Amino acid sequence: MLDHLRVVTSRADRREYVQDRLRSEGALVWRLLDSGAYVYVCGGQALRDGVRRAFVDVLEAHGSMPREHAEAYLHELEYTQNRYRPDLWG
Repeated sequence: MLDHLRVVTSRADRREYVQDRLRSEGALVWRLLDSGAYVYVCGGQALRDGVRRAFVDVLEAHGSMPREHAEAYLHELEYTQNRYRPDLWG
């Protein structure tokens, strides 16, 4: 079941970046992750590092984790639990 969908595009009239939206909705992102949400991020390969940093920032701030724990948590979400799924190209 899809509960939340956020579409962000940097190539439209109203430019916005995924990492900025993640940070601005950090409390919601954390609540969803903490309750078992899956996250799908689609975009160019250049997006990857900025989005990863934003997720770590959100986990650190709203999950009350030291940075190294936030990085490990995101790694676990992506590689073990398959709940963070970046779909990146080019």
